[in-house]
Amino acid sequence: MKDEAKILKIHCKALGIPSGSAEIFIKKSITAAEKSLKNRKIITKNDRVRTITKELKKYNKDLAYVYENYNKII
Repeated sequence: MKDEAKILKIHCKALGIPSGSAEIFIKKSITAAEKSLKNRKIITKNDRVRTITKELKKYNKDLAYVYENYNKII
């Protein structure tokens, strides 16, 4: 999930989230997502996005929204 971390860092910077806070949000969200997807045999990109978004909503709803809709934004 290193790609997700890079994308999230870019989004945090664009939203003006301080880098220290961004690192914490990203680390906790990705760790929790990995833990919840651990037992699945097949994990799609949509599964990862949905799970990380769910975790991000706990910390920053704007970041969660941007991440969830990243591929939909034109």
